[in-house]
Amino acid sequence: MRALALVLMLCTGHAAAADKPAFTEADAIGAVAAGMCGALPVGTGLVAGRGWIHQPIPGPVQLRISGAGLVSTIGQKPQRSITLDMYAGRMSYIQTQDIAAGSRLEWKVPGHAWGLVPVGFQLPPSGTK
Repeated sequence: MRALALVLMLCTGHAAAADKPAFTEADAIGAVAAGMCGALPVGTGLVAGRGWIHQPIPGPVQLRISGAGLVSTIGQKPQRSITLDMYAGRMSYIQTQDIAAGSRLEWKVPGHAWGLVPVGFQLPPSGTK
């Protein structure tokens, strides 16, 4: 009986989490402040569509541009969406291009809905502020 209750709890919790994005801006700032992203600082956003992203949990992450635009990483052809294997405390370089007005960078963390990539997880390329 306990096992059945545990399975129901996990399934219900997972279904609820799948309806909402993984991180809000406040979650991102809190995770970085708590050291969940290693020694990485709170992000200030991409510059000219280029920069680094990170997150506090490992695993595959899908990235896309809502609206019109393309996203890519080093060595990849720009596409409507890409998948990255992320590691806690490590950054992944991305770049966007042909972004239409009103389009936004979104991601999907396993078990959660699509949501905006919080600015707190976006770092500018080296040498820019």
